Amino acid sequence: MIHVLGVSGGKDSTAMWLWARRTGLSPLVPLFADTKWEARETYEYLDLLESRLGPITRVISEGFEERTRRLGTFSSRVRKWCSPELKVEPTRIELDHIRDATGDDVTVLIGIRREESPARADLTEREWSDAYDCEVWRPILDWTVQDVIAEHHRANIPLNPLYLMGAERVGCWPCIHAGKAELRLIAEHDPDRIERLAAIEDAIGQTMFVLEKPRKRGDERQKIPTGIRDIATWAKTKHGGRQLTMIPQASGCYRWGTCERTKEEADAD
Repeated sequence: MIHVLGVSGGKDSTAMWLWARRTGLSPLVPLFADTKWEARETYEYLDLLESRLGPITRVISEGFEERTRRLGTFSSRVRKWCSPELKVEPTRIELDHIRDATGDDVTVLIGIRREESPARADLTEREWSDAYDCEVWRPILDWTVQDVIAEHHRANIPLNPLYLMGAERVGCWPCIHAGKAELRLIAEHDPDRIERLAAIEDAIGQTMFVLEKPRKRGDERQKIPTGIRDIATWAKTKHGGRQLTMIPQASGCYRWGTCERTKEEADAD
């Protein structure tokens, strides 16, 4: 049995990798599905992990930017192509390649925890994945964040520096579900990413994010497509008063090593 580890560069998947090494789980194949839309710090952190812990298999299909430009539209709640097409499908192909090359079966290990979100609270530690045609195992599902940090300390492996900058998650930069805090972090620490996203918006004539005007109960929603430069300015404002809110609201990432679906996304199918 080959244990394929879903590695994202986040604290939980890294802790899972460290735990797997410490407990002697073998053989291990750390796998990173690259959307080519991560923060620079994450790519540098993955390089550090590779230098300290061993090779990472990096699977890359069409990148987020390239696919957005080709399709002429961003991934969204209504048509969410980013996770299934840039993460799940390349991972499935690599799993088939591993099975064909070795003749062994695989189990995919995902480093997520119940306490992270309500959507994860009811997950089981093991279940069958039709998408991957194998069992998915969540070995740190019941860990606390203190357990995660302790595993890093035990192995003398630092956290991804994005956490020290204030990030609560590691993933696409920004994710289509990014909230105000994450967008503020990007605007302050990586203005080049804002400009890169603005160039994509200009090229396809569409914005990545939508704001909503404040409304009274029962009033119709007023959605305003807003360019990323204006979003970045808005993200730096303090909370309070009648201000615009983000649509969609932030959701978690990496259920399958990818993104969780919001209720609205499920209802839209």
